[in-house]
Amino acid sequence: MPILIRFEKLTLAFLGICMILLLKSAFWSSEDLMAISRVHTQTVAQEKVNQVWVQKNTALYREVVLLKNNPDYVEGIARRQYGLVGPGETYYAYAISPGSTTSTH
Repeated sequence: MPILIRFEKLTLAFLGICMILLLKSAFWSSEDLMAISRVHTQTVAQEKVNQVWVQKNTALYREVVLLKNNPDYVEGIARRQYGLVGPGETYYAYAISPGSTTSTH
């Protein structure tokens, strides 16, 4: 009788191992593992892209704060980018002839 019980236990253990291996192959095939690896690689790449956008967003936020709260900053942009002149100032423009070798520096 003890040999029969031991055989039944071994058979049950063998069947249990087979069942685990079947479930593993059904739910975790090599294609699934490769897909998980691809998703992980894409996630890492996307996190790097997100970090760049966070830095750009932070820079834009700082510029918005300057534009809202610092009139000197706005004036500097108006002068540099748009050539605006303040009240009471005179703007001088110099024309350089096409053949001239004179430097304006």
